Amino acid sequence: MVGAVGNRPRDSGVLYPAGYPGVLVVGGLNRSGKHSVSTLSAPELMIVAPSEETTTTIPGGTYTTRDGGSSSATAIVSGAVALVRARFPQLNAQQVIHRITATADDKGAPGRDPEYGFGVLNVVKALTATIPGEPPATAEPPPAVGREPSRTGGWLLGGGLVLLLVAGGGVWWAVRRRT
Repeated sequence: MVGAVGNRPRDSGVLYPAGYPGVLVVGGLNRSGKHSVSTLSAPELMIVAPSEETTTTIPGGTYTTRDGGSSSATAIVSGAVALVRARFPQLNAQQVIHRITATADDKGAPGRDPEYGFGVLNVVKALTATIPGEPPATAEPPPAVGREPSRTGGWLLGGGLVLLLVAGGGVWWAVRRRT
């Protein structure tokens, strides 16, 4: 499960479900790639992603730009988790979290810190890095006994679409940052 750490000034502590053990706790970055002032700092924080000036859908089939909040970053990290699960179906939830945090780009104080957690989400490294002690990627999980083999084509297509959206958002964010 992926959960938002919470936002200032409204939240005084880590939100739930992020407060539960085993949850990947997400915070936000501003347009400059620094800790967002709207995101709580907390020792529970594990990973950060863009959260300010992100575009999202709203009722009525239109789009809006959000000014901040860890929920936007959580949506991006959730997409990355889905891609890692599709690429490495043999990993359990704890191993997926480890892969996401181990491949993050460290920012702030060295190691884990309350503003950036383990660092900034790096989707490419999460999908391509070799993690010591982790089983190699498989093209498809083995079929369960007594069941038909799983069909991953739809998941892979969906994962590819999510990757395109995340990559497109990253490019858009980088271009806006330079202007």
